[in-house]
Order: sequence, then C-alpha cells, then structure tokens
Amino acid sequence: MFRVLLFLAASTAAVAQTEGDFVARDFTFHTGEKLAELRLHYTTLGEARRDSSGHVRNAVVIMHGTGGSGRAFLGAGFGGELFGKGQLLDSSKYFVVLPDGIGHGKSSKPSDGLKDKFPHYDYEDMVRADYRLLTEGLKVDHLRLVMGTSMGGMHTWIFGCLYPDFMDALMPLASAPVEIAGRNRMFRAMILQALQKDGSNGLIAAQYALWMMTSSPLQLHKANPTREKADAAVAALRERAARTDPHDMMYYFDASTDYNPAPHLAGIRAPLLAVNSADDEVNPPELGIMEREIQKVARGKYILIPTSDDTRGHGTHSRAAVWKQHLAQLLETSEPFESVSISSDFDANPDPDSPEWRGIPGASISLDFLGKPIPGRPTEVRSRWTRDNLYLLYICPFDELNLKPNPNPNAETNLLWNWDVAEAFIGQDYEHIGHYAEFEASPQGEWVDLDINRDDKKAEQGIAWNSGFAVKARVDRQAKVWYATMRIPWKSIDSRPPEPGRELRLGLYRCAGREPNRQYFAWRPTGQKTFHQPKAFGTLRLR
Repeated sequence: MFRVLLFLAASTAAVAQTEGDFVARDFTFHTGEKLAELRLHYTTLGEARRDSSGHVRNAVVIMHGTGGSGRAFLGAGFGGELFGKGQLLDSSKYFVVLPDGIGHGKSSKPSDGLKDKFPHYDYEDMVRADYRLLTEGLKVDHLRLVMGTSMGGMHTWIFGCLYPDFMDALMPLASAPVEIAGRNRMFRAMILQALQKDGSNGLIAAQYALWMMTSSPLQLHKANPTREKADAAVAALRERAARTDPHDMMYYFDASTDYNPAPHLAGIRAPLLAVNSADDEVNPPELGIMEREIQKVARGKYILIPTSDDTRGHGTHSRAAVWKQHLAQLLETSEPFESVSISSDFDANPDPDSPEWRGIPGASISLDFLGKPIPGRPTEVRSRWTRDNLYLLYICPFDELNLKPNPNPNAETNLLWNWDVAEAFIGQDYEHIGHYAEFEASPQGEWVDLDINRDDKKAEQGIAWNSGFAVKARVDRQAKVWYATMRIPWKSIDSRPPEPGRELRLGLYRCAGREPNRQYFAWRPTGQKTFHQPKAFGTLRLR
C-alpha cells in the first residue's frame, strides 16, 4: 500500500486533484419522487481545457461499479496504469472526472437518514445526475471519453443513448446493453429478497450471493488453494459485509431492475468499444448477446479478452493493464479531424503554402485499410469550411503516378478509383450509416461524386447524383508530390447549416500506384480490403 501511494503521489504530483460536492437542486427521479437537494460527490484530476470555440475538449468521465465510488479508480491497477505522466489518460493533459453515483460513496444515499424513504433511483436517473454534475457543476459541455466498469459500463451505454452528441468516444467495460435476465437477474433477485426479508441479518447472504456472482472460479482457486485459505476468505467477506448498510445495498440492486438500452442503441453516434472478458460470469460470452447487440451501434466494436492468468473474471474491468491497448486504439481512432473556419469562400488553389492553407493542421495518413504501415512519406489532408462549402486539400507524395489516359476534368469520370485518386466519404445520417456521399479527385483534376446507399440499393443514386463539387489539382514532378483541392457544397452533405462543433462521419482515403505494388491509404483503417466500411468512418468536426 505504501508503494502504491508513493507511485500515485509521484505520477500526479504536478496535477490538480480535487474532491468536491455539487448540489443538483429539485432533482426529479423516474418515479416522480423529488429531492430538493441531491448531493453529488466527485473527484477530479487535471484541468478542463477549451478550444478556440470555447468547448471543453479534454474531459473524461469514468463511472464506477455497484457499491463503489469514484476514488476507487485511483488505485494502482487502474489509475496507476492510466493517469500518470505519459500514460493514456495522463491527468496533466486530460480533465478526469470520477463521480460517486447516486446512492454511492459520498453522494446522497439512503443511509444518510432517509433510509427506505429515499427516492427510488434507477440507472437512467444516475446518468442524468452525472450529466448535471458535468454540465452545471463542472461546466463541461463535451466529453473526450465516457467510460465505466460493470454498473458504470451499463451507465456508459445509457450515456451514449441519452446524449449522443456529448462525447467523442465510449468504452463500456464488463457489461451488456440488454435487460438484465437469466442468471444475472436471479442473483440480483436473491440479493434483494435476502435484504427485504431480513434487513441487516440478510446482509451476509446478500454479500455471499454478490461474491459468487462476480468472482472467477479460476482466480478464487488460485488465491485459495487450501481449505484453510478458503475458510479465511469467507470469514473476511463476513467482516466486510458487516460494514455495508443494508438500505444502500438494497437500492444498489433495485436500481438495475428496469435497465434496458437495447431498443435505443441505433441512436449512439460516437465510436463505441465494448470490452468484456471470457471468464466473466456476470456477462458470460456463450450467450452471444454482445455479438448480436453491437451490430445495432453505428460505430460499435466488441472485444472479448480470453481467460488468462491476468484476467480476474468480472473484476478484469479494473485491471487496466489487461485491456489498455484497446483504449489506446479507441482514443486514436476517435480523435476528430478538424476543419478550420474561414470567413469567405476562396479559389480552391491546391497550394499548401497559400494564405488559406498555410499553418492549418491536418491529418497524416500512413496506414493502409488493414492498419498496416505504408512505407515512405505519409499523405496529408487539411480542411477549411465556410457557410456554403467544405474544402479538403490533399498532399500526396508518390514514387510513380498511375494516371488515366486522355483525362477530361470537365466531365465526371466513372471508374476513376482504378487510377491514382484521393477520396472522401462523408455521411450525416447516424441511424442509416450505409448512406453517404463519395468524392474523388485525381492528379489530373478528374473527379467523380457518388451517392452511396449500402442499406437500400434501390434508393442509391450512384453516379447519376450531382453534388456540384469542384476539383483543382496539380503535380510537382520534381518534388514527387501531387496536390488536389475539393470544394464540396454543404447542401450536398448536410441538411443543417454549418456551425462550430458540428460533426459528420468521415472517411479519408487514397489509392496510389499500380498493381502489384498499389497502395491503399486509410485515415481510419477499415479492417477489410475495401474503403466501404461505414462502421470504420471517423469524425469530421467544424472548428
């Protein structure tokens, strides 16, 4: 324990760590019950930072499991792996918010005095309270990441459904986005019945049920290989159980009764990476739930961690060393591509040193569609926007060019993708992600725009669609770089007027060279030998 505290002190020494309470006034629960003052306790690491538009861009919220508190994430197994200098959620760069949910930790709960007169809360109430803490209490208007473990993982699904534009990414750990039923519900019913019937006397039985519900047979046997050790572990559990308030525990489990985000999963817009472990008895993989439900999430992906010496059953969610490589991937792929505003439209000059493009940050693309590195210089893309148009500048180094003979930049060129080409796929609709627009430009100024609808081929306009976009291109053979600018009318990609903070789905790609050495650049790798994988699209954000 001493080493842990030293480590955390050293890793967060220069970072502001704050505990506080926010009072949500006149909070109405799903039952219609109200509290004039709902106390929401929290711990924060680091400081919120705002972009040029005034929006917070570095906030991360992490929600705890049943019976836990936000401070539990400061331990070596979680915070020690994530919050230190140079780590994935380095708290000198991120503003990390660790709330205590309603009924938990130092937030308002039945044991404060109301006992069974405390309003009955559910998971949605808990998420709405966290949202008020963030927006009203901490003045956070956008989250870089929503994350949670166990109950907090279930809250993460709800957060994505209730507030789909509020975050860049979601990572639920050790959870499933469906009604709690079967063995999981049976254990919860046993816990509730024990507490409702016997109160404090039923607490031991309730804790036994919870322990068996969340433990790993493999790890329990490894930790308790003899009768004496097993008996001692049970005795220690009884002592811990005596320190739990039965009213609080009853409310913990009653809160999950109506949980079921499944009908609303199609409304989740941000990239979502769900992570479970194969030895999790609470969310057993053999049920096939996750494989089915993740298909409903527009940009959802599911990772199942195999059982190993490092997993701990349901408790694997708190061992960040086991799954943090997946968090790294999520943070990378969910980083938005920003388009910088400019007051008026301009000549789409494909010159990166022109006043319109000089100093504008861009995306560097050096991977292929399978995520493998492409040797040589990366492709770069920059973007500007006005009230009428979106501009994309492609900077494309080459070894040799693969050009279409007899180019005609004055007319649409079908099958342009068979030659050297830069591509942008842009979609507005998150509920029908198979519908998007495709724009292509070649080194010779040729172009093609396509209406793609992989969900409804009968509705697809294909090459017959005309967006009104324009292309300018040039080739610098001495530097072996070609440049192209696309000017895309807003009305062709979004029915809403553009404004700072607006987000669209985006894929940025490039085809280069001849077979067998042809290269396929992908800003967000698709995992397949095609660019047409809308689940893999990234995010375009207007700045």
